[in-house]
Amino acid sequence: MKRIKNHLFANKTAFTLAEVMVVLFVLTVILAAFAPMMTTRTKVNKTTPWSYASPDTANAYFGMGANQTIMIGQKTKPATDFKNRLTINTSGPDQLHMLFKQGTNILGQLNLNNDNVILGGNKEAISVGTGNTVVGVDAAKVNTETSQYNTAIGYNALLSGTGTGNTAIGAYALSTDTTGNYNTAIGYNACNEFTSTSYTTCIGAFSGLTGSDVTPYNTIYIGNPNSTIYVKGEELESMIARIAGTPSDIRLKNVKGENNAGLEQIKQLKTFNYTYKKDKKNIPHVGVMAQDLQKIFPDAVSQGKDGFLRIRLEDMFYAMVNAIKELANKDNEKDLKIQALEKKNAELEARLELLESKIK
Repeated sequence: MKRIKNHLFANKTAFTLAEVMVVLFVLTVILAAFAPMMTTRTKVNKTTPWSYASPDTANAYFGMGANQTIMIGQKTKPATDFKNRLTINTSGPDQLHMLFKQGTNILGQLNLNNDNVILGGNKEAISVGTGNTVVGVDAAKVNTETSQYNTAIGYNALLSGTGTGNTAIGAYALSTDTTGNYNTAIGYNACNEFTSTSYTTCIGAFSGLTGSDVTPYNTIYIGNPNSTIYVKGEELESMIARIAGTPSDIRLKNVKGENNAGLEQIKQLKTFNYTYKKDKKNIPHVGVMAQDLQKIFPDAVSQGKDGFLRIRLEDMFYAMVNAIKELANKDNEKDLKIQALEKKNAELEARLELLESKIK
């Protein structure tokens, strides 16, 4: 080896410029290969949590320190900040906190401003307004300063709404309502045919208006026009019937004759004051016992899946209607008898007066 070196450099007193440039190029390649490892490796000096990256640079150091925080948009961490791992600071409401992309396509955003929370696929979502929560592509896309305290979850939910206090959960829920307030729509296309309504509730897919309906206020819709509502429980069933009404059109019925139950049956009923055994509040009730009612109105009593008897009230109600009619007829009969007696009494008094006049 020594001989080879002596042979190579025997007549060489200095390096040429070309050789110096080759050496420098090799060193540059080596340093460039190790540069990523040098800029992203764990910091040795842990006196400061993170390195400050000046504008248009992307150096970052990762560490295990309990107080280390990544900050984007600010240089230092003030004492008023929470104990967090990541801070994203924007310079104004027009900037998004996070933008999600796939290639050149914008998929969505995460943004918080004016007490609004937006996670969706449109930059326009609640750029103004206060206290709104938006989750979904094009949810609450149209809004103004009056858009306050709304909740929109789902594709196109509350799309055109500019009102206050609306809740839309489901794709296209309340999507066409523009200036309405305090509406609640839950379900696909719920309340979707409204243009301006308030205090309206729609529950279920396609629930709400149908074609020729007038825009309502203070209205509750459950299910679409073709829905059948099944309600378990006597008291809740009665309540729903009172609210919604029971279909009674003669064209819907197979009439089997008149119901003649009346006063005689009502007189046999016994009413009681009671509380339910499992009711810890001991709320007082008044009513009949199913076993007693079954003896008088068999069709009014049925057995539930739990084995307990349940009653329907309509048998007693219409028996009372007939009983009132019976009492009214009896009252009319008594009136006629009284009138007859009064007439007869008047005739007797007239005859008595005539006899007295003859005696005198």
